[in-house]
Amino acid sequence: RPQIFQQNLPPAEPLDAGGPLDEINVKTARVRTLLCDLEIAHAVRLTGSLAFEKDKRLRLTVSSRLGKELDIGSNDTHFWFWSRRMTPPVLHYARRENLGASRLKPILHPDWLTQPLGFRPVAGRLSEVGGNYAASEVVGNLTYVTLIDPSRRLVVGHYLYRDEVIASVEVKSFQVVAGQEIPKKMVVAWREEGVRAEVLLSNPQVNVAINRWDMPIATDAIEMR
Repeated sequence: RPQIFQQNLPPAEPLDAGGPLDEINVKTARVRTLLCDLEIAHAVRLTGSLAFEKDKRLRLTVSSRLGKELDIGSNDTHFWFWSRRMTPPVLHYARRENLGASRLKPILHPDWLTQPLGFRPVAGRLSEVGGNYAASEVVGNLTYVTLIDPSRRLVVGHYLYRDEVIASVEVKSFQVVAGQEIPKKMVVAWREEGVRAEVLLSNPQVNVAINRWDMPIATDAIEMR
């Protein structure tokens, strides 16, 4: 079960699982874009939308009964982040080539945000743990782990470690859209902030034209460095 990764990264033996891994990467290559609605069960009910286009384009917006709560996005040149809950609620942005040097928290990095969708190639050192396959990749002081169900050829979990797990996304169910299996229900946990939420993806469309990639125009904006 995915929960085996919720504490510390378990010991594992390397293995060669080219067959299932190759199949997963072939399937992910068929999806170019995703557009869907979001329902988020947290302390309060939230709704939103998610748009993604390979390789760099992302737009995630979340709203409550008070209005827009969150706007995260990236395009070919920039990444941005805005939250109503920040003090002050200003737009933070960075050029994509400067993201690695910025103080952006790893869980907010656009590559991490889109990885759980299962549309990016799975890479890294492959091991077998608890009947599943785990692909781990070390980037600086972080370890990214992708959990794979080898029988279903599906990605079922993503985990971010710095000594211990700091964030995770576990896929609880899938839906078939245009012949592609994509996540339907996910559980997102961000241990550093004490956040846990269930996210439901509804009304999904794949490989459709999307035009949501312009960074918002803001009077107050701070460049992340």
